[in-house]
Amino acid sequence: MLVLGFCGGLDAASVPGEVIVAEHVYAARDEGHAEQRVLCDMAPELVSRLAGNGMKVRIGDVVCVSRLALGERRAELHAGGAIAVDMESVWLAEAAGGRPFGVVRVVLDSPEHELMRPQAAAGALRAALSLRRVAAALHDMAPGV
Repeated sequence: MLVLGFCGGLDAASVPGEVIVAEHVYAARDEGHAEQRVLCDMAPELVSRLAGNGMKVRIGDVVCVSRLALGERRAELHAGGAIAVDMESVWLAEAAGGRPFGVVRVVLDSPEHELMRPQAAAGALRAALSLRRVAAALHDMAPGV
């Protein structure tokens, strides 16, 4: 199972349009879910395919939350070891049922480029174009993955 979509960057190095491949996904501690990191076993193949298509790719942990993470919340989540935040990957991992699992996210916003700021539109466009490139690079992966 492969999960594609947008994420929020958690560190100062994150910029809209950057590609993140998850090494592990996990729920934030205050989400009320089991504190278990799920290994994304497809990560090495995903990094290879994306980097081979000229994309700058970072690999690291993705933390999952149920509400947008803004302001100080980003710093809290980053302190837990994640480089990005999304709202569903760890819960989708359960649906993989032991099949290969991977998560590729494109940074939509980051601490320096939050969505609620006026200049966010340019970053959102950059992120959308990057996600389109990711999807094109991965479209021929084996069905059912």
